[in-house]
Amino acid sequence: MAKATPQSTAAPETALEKKGPTEMVAYDFGEDAGTASKPAAGYEQQTAEDGSIPFLYLLQSNSPGVAEEINGAKAGMFRNTVTGTLYAGKEAGPLVIPAYTRHEYTAWKPNMGGFQGRYDIEHPKVLAAKARAVEKKLPFGELYDEDGNDLTETFAVFAVIANDLSMVVIPFSSTKIKTYKNWMTRNRTLLVPGPVVDGKPTKINPPLFANLAQFGSVFTKSDKGDYFALTVRAAVEDDLMKSLMGPGDPRYQAAKSLKKLAESGEAKVNYEKAAEERQAQQKSGEAKIPF
Repeated sequence: MAKATPQSTAAPETALEKKGPTEMVAYDFGEDAGTASKPAAGYEQQTAEDGSIPFLYLLQSNSPGVAEEINGAKAGMFRNTVTGTLYAGKEAGPLVIPAYTRHEYTAWKPNMGGFQGRYDIEHPKVLAAKARAVEKKLPFGELYDEDGNDLTETFAVFAVIANDLSMVVIPFSSTKIKTYKNWMTRNRTLLVPGPVVDGKPTKINPPLFANLAQFGSVFTKSDKGDYFALTVRAAVEDDLMKSLMGPGDPRYQAAKSLKKLAESGEAKVNYEKAAEERQAQQKSGEAKIPF
């Protein structure tokens, strides 16, 4: 039987010192446990084809299941597209550890249809679509491939939800791109004291997966329609330094492992499951607001 050791329930001062504003439980499964170098017992014959990474979406009023409040789903909450796990919204959304980012274009059938593929930003199909948009003087952001599929610019963030250590992909497109860039700029420009080199102190930028973020949502009104907008801040008092996690933190290690999976291509993303959620995002007031 696994042994569970509760972590301290004292109020956290910083993510680095106190493991952040969540309570963690450590399990000891002995030699049956999985590590970065070997799978857990029972998973030895499985590969990336046996599973896929879900998306994390911010629910809107027209998201699937929201009108009926299935499983308690409400607009402004967050949902895992594969497991259906719901996370609170507003000021108490999920705690997120970004692990890896990917700038891409995803192709979808017209009229909010299904997923057709993903392309790197320099893919010939993307470059041809951009040239076509210039030639036809299409509105900014409107791109179509040769088959008429919609091409959507997306910044995909592979992340770990600190609440339960689940792996997700968080898509930032349309007006969410500004939120993504602000989030990444804060993390990328943070400098902290580093090791002393030749008797002199240094400043270093922590790895992306050392940062703990608090997601949230805020109800927004516009002449294009009402919707919940995504908010991202540093998890502890919106202070990046206080929200840092060290290499010994299990959340840091989980996100570091996800980065390796994403870089290697082993992390398969479940785009098909995202279709219904994407439709709700496209119909929301936010999607109708220009950049």
